[in-house]
Amino acid sequence: MMNNLERRRFEMLGRVKDFATSRPAQFSPETPAGQLLATIVASLAELNEHGSEKTSRKGESRSKQNRKEDMREALREDLLAISRTARALAVRYPELTETFRIPKTMNDVALLTTARAFARDVQPRQSEFVAFELPADFVERLNADIAEFESAISERNTAAENVSTVSGVIDASIARAMEAAMQLDAILKNRYRNDLVSLNAWLRANHVERVGRAAAAPEPTPGQSVAAAN
Repeated sequence: MMNNLERRRFEMLGRVKDFATSRPAQFSPETPAGQLLATIVASLAELNEHGSEKTSRKGESRSKQNRKEDMREALREDLLAISRTARALAVRYPELTETFRIPKTMNDVALLTTARAFARDVQPRQSEFVAFELPADFVERLNADIAEFESAISERNTAAENVSTVSGVIDASIARAMEAAMQLDAILKNRYRNDLVSLNAWLRANHVERVGRAAAAPEPTPGQSVAAAN
């Protein structure tokens, strides 16, 4: 999955390839034009491969993010149950109100820190919490959810890094191809300076559309100078 700019550049590079392959005699492999074309063709092959990989990696990343959010909610529910029970027990043990208070806002690190503190501090009073009908194994469940959340965070980070790595490869391939296309543009504008038909065809091919605009590059009218067309 490419972003809009990547997609538009990919489409432009495909048009450049099609333009050149329809004129094979003008792009002999031993010439600068032919060598630049080979760079573009190789980059397009890489983009096809890595574009598919990026789509797959992003799907995996979304899946890991969803799992992380599910585990975050499960851990938060654990803390809410303990805190709610502590407030009820605070009628007899006032200190529990502060011991098991949940911060109003918590990022992932704060949530884990709070959960570990709850798991440690509730141990000595576990039977009293169970008497208020928390599950007998609620501390074990809390520790298991802490471990699951930590694992989900790690998996999400790894998946996000994989997306970033593939994106970097795509960026490098596009940059290499765009540099080759820029050099090829200079060669072909020199070559076609007296051939407006071929020049017009090249300008249409070597054009990256702007966001929200579907029109191709305007064609030079017959007799228009190359400088005006550029």
